[in-house]
Amino acid sequence: MKIATLSIAFMLLTACHNNAHQRPDYETFIDSEHLVQKDRVQQFRFQGWQPLDDRHLLLKSSQSKNYLVRLMSACTELPFAQSIQLKQDFATILNAKFDSIIVPGQFSQKCTIDRIYELTKEQKQGLLDFSNQREEIRD
Repeated sequence: MKIATLSIAFMLLTACHNNAHQRPDYETFIDSEHLVQKDRVQQFRFQGWQPLDDRHLLLKSSQSKNYLVRLMSACTELPFAQSIQLKQDFATILNAKFDSIIVPGQFSQKCTIDRIYELTKEQKQGLLDFSNQREEIRD
């Protein structure tokens, strides 16, 4: 009985370990594309979003500008969210370290923005290819 329990525990740990290695490393993408971190985005008007994982998401602004956003900590409900809200100190400015993403729900999560990177259309597509997600940004 003990051997069976240990075997199952070992298989579960191995599966979790393998899944961790299969997750995209967005920091590698940021480095390889030489993305420049922005402290703030002027004239930001939220148009859509797409989750990448529990710490990264794409935000779309007016004028078809796209931003990769990294959160300060894991926002566990983000990958499953149907909608998000932005909590901004100023209506048309997105600030790293001060503004937040709110994932509404029974237990709403507030996740502070750590870093913002502006993406070209090619970089956005490369990021989606990198993460193996080809969904459209949610409106």
